[in-house]
Amino acid sequence: MALRTPTAGEAGFTLIESMVAMTILLVGLLALAMLQNTAFRANSLARNRSAATVIASERIERLNRLGAGNFTAGTASRTVDGRQFTESWTIATAPSVTSGAQTVDMQVQWSDQWGNHTIRFPTVVR
Repeated sequence: MALRTPTAGEAGFTLIESMVAMTILLVGLLALAMLQNTAFRANSLARNRSAATVIASERIERLNRLGAGNFTAGTASRTVDGRQFTESWTIATAPSVTSGAQTVDMQVQWSDQWGNHTIRFPTVVR
């Protein structure tokens, strides 16, 4: 049995075709890696925003229990999951519609590898 020479239609893959296929595969894998990085960043930011929201909510509840007129502006720091959060609140007299109430402008700040972040929670305390 003798080996036969392949014809033009049976030649198989050429080096160029293989390199194009590898380039397409590489672009796809690179896009997947970038997507994973974006997902990690979004997850980290969401975790920190949730922690900041809990911190602000707890402080507002404490101030609410004290009642309007029984507290002053202030700042505090707290560490959650190894990240430092700074909470600050300012007090102002509420509009006349809500007599005896105060407005509280609650802010929570933190820093991470993507920069500085601040969330605000304005509220009214009676």
